Amino acid sequence: MKRLTPLLIALSLCALPATGFAQDDGGGGSSDQIGITGTVNIGPSLFFGQARSSALASVQAGFHVDLYPGYEIAEGLSAELNLGFRNNPQAIGGRISLIPVLVPGVRYHFDLGSQVKPYVHGHLGLGFRRFTSPSVFGSRSRANASFTFNYGGGVNYWINEYVGVGGGLTMRHHTSQNGFASSFDINLGTSFKF
Repeated sequence: MKRLTPLLIALSLCALPATGFAQDDGGGGSSDQIGITGTVNIGPSLFFGQARSSALASVQAGFHVDLYPGYEIAEGLSAELNLGFRNNPQAIGGRISLIPVLVPGVRYHFDLGSQVKPYVHGHLGLGFRRFTSPSVFGSRSRANASFTFNYGGGVNYWINEYVGVGGGLTMRHHTSQNGFASSFDINLGTSFKF
């Protein structure tokens, strides 16, 4: 985690422009701005996992941090990239870390004519799965690439046309040669747009 902290801080700063919506200016045209978007989420995760060598599945709690830098390609619709980190420190016999590496996707906000905007999102791509377990000589790590996808939704309250806060739920799936891991994430975060 120490090696990932500077990367997550840098990505957080890059992701500060985030999804938001300008309101109609009341004239003949719209003041909607199409631009750089992003969302920063943190929260608890519930992990489900199973190794290919085991018939037993496990369920544990952990946490996650996610960044979604993107670009609004149409009103309410953003193409974005999922970057982040999720950690399961309570895994039986060790710790599981799941890191999205190249996971593009889309997010769509529904305009209800108010500052409250529900959204849905989905992403599909490649991730990284690492299992760390204690040993006599310190700790051992096994890592491999994984196919990953996620989907979810939530609600944002837009304080103004540039900044929103909200929450939601996301379901994630990672599968690799060593087995599968899924997580159910509760998201609390903020969104921006410039």
